[in-house]
Amino acid sequence: MQWREISADPNHPAVLTARREQLGRVKAPPIANRVDYLCELARGKRVLDIGVIEHSLDATNSGQWLHGRLCAVAESCVGIDILDEEIRVLVQRGYDIRKVDLTEDVLDETFDVIVMGELIEHVGAPGPLFQHVASMLAKSGVVVLTTPNPWYANVLVKNVFAASPFTDSADHVAWYDASTLWELGQRYGLELSRYAGVKGHSSQSHLGRVFFGLAPLLVTLGTNPLLFSKSIVYEFRHVSEKE
Repeated sequence: MQWREISADPNHPAVLTARREQLGRVKAPPIANRVDYLCELARGKRVLDIGVIEHSLDATNSGQWLHGRLCAVAESCVGIDILDEEIRVLVQRGYDIRKVDLTEDVLDETFDVIVMGELIEHVGAPGPLFQHVASMLAKSGVVVLTTPNPWYANVLVKNVFAASPFTDSADHVAWYDASTLWELGQRYGLELSRYAGVKGHSSQSHLGRVFFGLAPLLVTLGTNPLLFSKSIVYEFRHVSEKE
C-alpha cells in the first residue's frame, strides 16, 4: 500500500502509523556477517554487482572483497563500475566487469540478484539508479543493498559529544534508513521485503567497548537492536512479487 491511498498528507498520523506497521512486518533479526549473507543470496544465481572496485584496487587483494566472493558462488556474475583503469586491470584478471553509469544507462539483461554493497550513499541521483535496477531485475529476483546506518550508536554519540562537526566518508552524499528506502523503492516499482542490521561495531574506545559489550542485555531490556549495527542490509522485490 502506498501512503497516498490513506491521505494526501504524508505526515498524517494514519500514514505514519501505516508506514511503521509496514516496516515492522519486514524487519528481521541481525545478521552476523554482511559479505557471507550476500554470498548466500547470490549462490547459484545470475548476479549483477554494482560498484565493484570499492575506491581502489587495494580492496581486490582482500579475501573479503565482495565481488570476488560473489563470483566464487554465483552461476554468473557481472560487475559494474565507472573507473577506467581499474576496470581494465580487473578484466585482464578475468572478471566480467563493464563500464556503465547506471544513473544514466542500463544493461539489456536481467539478473536474479542485483547487489549494491555500500554504494547508494555515494550516488547523487538515486531515482534513475532505482529505475534502471528495477528494469534489470528478473521477475522473482531480489535487489539487495547495504548502506551505513544513520541511527548507529557511534554516529549518535559522536554527534552529541564531539567538539567538532561529525564527519563520515567525504564521498558520501546521503544517509538512508528503512522508511526513506521504502519510499524510494515504491516510486520505482520495488517493495522493501526485508531489512536487517549487521552485527558488530568499530568502536576503539574503552567506553565504546563497554557499551557494545552490554548490547545483548540492552536489547533484552527493549533497546532497538539496530542501534548496534553500523550497516543495514535491505532487500527489494518487484511490488507484484512480494511474498
